[in-house]
Amino acid sequence: MKLSIIIPVYNVEKWLERCVRSVENQDLPSSEYEVILVNDGSTDNSGQIAKDLSEEYDNIVVIDKKNEGQSSARNEGMKIARGEYYMFVDSDDYLYPNVIGSLISLADENDLDVCHYNMNVEDENGETSRPNTAAPCNTVLTGKDVYNYNVIGSVCTNVIRASLIRKHHFNFTLGIIHEDVDFTTRLFCFVKRIMFVDKDIYHYSFNLQSSWRSKLSKNQEKDMRDALLVSSLQLKFAESNEISPWFKESIQNMVNTDIVSGILSIFRLEGPKYPMFKMYIDWARSYGLYPVNVTSLRPKFKIVGVLLNAKYLVSMAVKLLDKM
Repeated sequence: MKLSIIIPVYNVEKWLERCVRSVENQDLPSSEYEVILVNDGSTDNSGQIAKDLSEEYDNIVVIDKKNEGQSSARNEGMKIARGEYYMFVDSDDYLYPNVIGSLISLADENDLDVCHYNMNVEDENGETSRPNTAAPCNTVLTGKDVYNYNVIGSVCTNVIRASLIRKHHFNFTLGIIHEDVDFTTRLFCFVKRIMFVDKDIYHYSFNLQSSWRSKLSKNQEKDMRDALLVSSLQLKFAESNEISPWFKESIQNMVNTDIVSGILSIFRLEGPKYPMFKMYIDWARSYGLYPVNVTSLRPKFKIVGVLLNAKYLVSMAVKLLDKM
């Protein structure tokens, strides 16, 4: 079997059928791929919809489990996946018609570890855009190139060779937002051959009920705290795994840049900023991320990092901003 498409399912009765029919409307014979629907303890009609679809399509497998989050659902899907390649799709998104056959052909013909493709993003107003990437297309690149072009992000934009995931025992970290960044940061340290394909494959749909929707004010604290937790996990990974010094240094630079970016994002928040700033510093310290290592940061981030390490200076600026 060529491909396993793993889809976590949690309270998505409005979107699940659209998603599944999109992955079935493809140019790959159904005997060549499986669709694994992992019902993560849904309390709406999602579980029944998944069951009904599995009776309609003979390449659908349904797993029912208690609710433990998207990471757990993806991990359970990987446990039973039989494909040479894995693809991850979120159940409120969808694929464009007749696109995955060409991806698998490219992966086979070029002996790829990863085939990376476009994700079109639909915002809350229904407007669709495609994020730009500086990485060259239709050329075999390496994991280093992925880091250099700063395109580490959603796992949903990649067809991944299953043996690479199994060899390095990759799983998604449970209970966090940004689990994709945590996963792909580790993945691309071991990728030898990757190709970027300039082809619309994946449509991301804005969904206020999405399991990782973190820009709502009620989840802002978790979003920022989990971003720091992911940074901590990335540093631990770099320190404890046999990866090249180049990757270790790149991860350290990325982590410290992300911490400074997190501080800058606080200034863009609505409402009082000082309480969030204080919590952010306390979280960073608890994860061993503060003071920030500014040695190799770009000039702009280095200046902010130096000021951040002199905590009282930034604290004064935030307090003054709150009074304006």
